[in-house]
Amino acid sequence: MRTNKFSGFSRAFWTANIVELLERGAYYGVFIALTLYLSRILAFSDVEAATIAGSFSAGLYFLPTFSGAYADKIGFKNALLLAFSLLTLGYFGMGIFPSILEGAGFVVNKTYPKLPTSFSTSSRISQDFTRSFIVL
Repeated sequence: MRTNKFSGFSRAFWTANIVELLERGAYYGVFIALTLYLSRILAFSDVEAATIAGSFSAGLYFLPTFSGAYADKIGFKNALLLAFSLLTLGYFGMGIFPSILEGAGFVVNKTYPKLPTSFSTSSRISQDFTRSFIVL
């Protein structure tokens, strides 16, 4: 007889674990996006971008000391509501803030060199390929 070792866990357990897995992916994705944005768009050196990302990471690991005390004061439900609201605003801001900075003239995209035509048989395909990397 075959037994399913996963059947002993509740639906809430699996939901919480899947949400945590997705949040971890987004959390580490932020550091990749931040480092690439600093080095490729803002033209920081790799060392400068890593220093800023490392400082950001250190701040995030130090923050629970203070936010935990605040969560105890405002209560569990209010703390979760505040935490998820801030996460949503933060992820939304990561998507829109670079465009606002660029539109205001604070950030100027670096110009990327054209790809050699040997990568494709047509120069039009090569230019389209280059444009797609500029958007990223």
